[in-house]
Amino acid sequence: MKILYVEDELKKNTTGAIDLFLKYLDEETIKQLEEKKDDDWASDEDIKLLLEKNGIIDVAYRFPDAVKLVKENYNDYSLYIVDCNLSEQPYRTDELNEVAPEFGKDQQERYSRREGEYLLTILSGKSEFVEEIKSRFYFLSAYSKSSNVLTLIDNGTITENNYVEKGNKETTNWLVKKVINLNEVLNIQIENKEFIQILENHLSEDATSRFVSIIQYSNKNFDNDFENIVSCMTHIRNLMQNICTKIAKTSRAPQDCWNPKNITQLNVRRFIGWISKYNKKGSYILDSNTLIEQHLYTLHGLSSDFASHEELRSDILKLSGFKPTTNTVNSLIFALKDIILWFGEVMEKKDKVV
Repeated sequence: MKILYVEDELKKNTTGAIDLFLKYLDEETIKQLEEKKDDDWASDEDIKLLLEKNGIIDVAYRFPDAVKLVKENYNDYSLYIVDCNLSEQPYRTDELNEVAPEFGKDQQERYSRREGEYLLTILSGKSEFVEEIKSRFYFLSAYSKSSNVLTLIDNGTITENNYVEKGNKETTNWLVKKVINLNEVLNIQIENKEFIQILENHLSEDATSRFVSIIQYSNKNFDNDFENIVSCMTHIRNLMQNICTKIAKTSRAPQDCWNPKNITQLNVRRFIGWISKYNKKGSYILDSNTLIEQHLYTLHGLSSDFASHEELRSDILKLSGFKPTTNTVNSLIFALKDIILWFGEVMEKKDKVV
């Protein structure tokens, strides 16, 4: 999940953008934004690219681009921050009609210099989004409320809090706090950006979602609920197997690392044994070492004993003896993160060779 920031005067409002998204900007990006703000040659596109650099914020400074993002990706955003007046950036009518053929003369008159309000109209028409508008959509505008906005406030679509006045320190500080306290998934993405980037680049969106689910489990108070612990360990096992399989395929692991009855299925223990051997240069294969070896054996051993396929879940839950706890899950997550970092290094070296 991301933030969509719609502002047609990006360069003029660079300082405001820095204040708004400070939590998600690193020091180097802030420095570059400050430099661009005072650079006569810098453009709104330059500011956009810097704000989008972290992968958390999408930026649109032209109305057609904003309409396209809202129509096509509206469920991707945890938070919308939208300027009402988007008339500063010129666009052609045919360009807008490519993404919004319904935007005719009536709409042009109604939303003239109030283009941002049309984005809320689009979202209001999404039945699955209506209940979430108050918590996800905010105007940030120097303009006073229009009759359209007052109607939306009166009918309960939005509240007074959804209209934030630019330059009003109290209300903008409130919005900054809203940005800081975004939902759980977005915060997980921010705090685990390095690991997620590796999974996105070298595995799949499914792997990324699985990793986020694992962190979500760890953030909850399990109170040693064994069923939840088993579910989390199952996610860990699947992600670890996917990582090992990808490495084995790209590194041409020996034939005995694969199941002879299913040559696409990796024998994880044999794979671990293979990468734990010395190569001709006297170092571990794939720059592995005892740390990687022991992490993988632990991840594979514990998750094999206590994680399960759905059809075996009831048998696992009936196991007697000492059972894994939330501490077990957290220790496996730290091990998994090290494996993801190693995975990223292995794949980067393979890419350079290619």
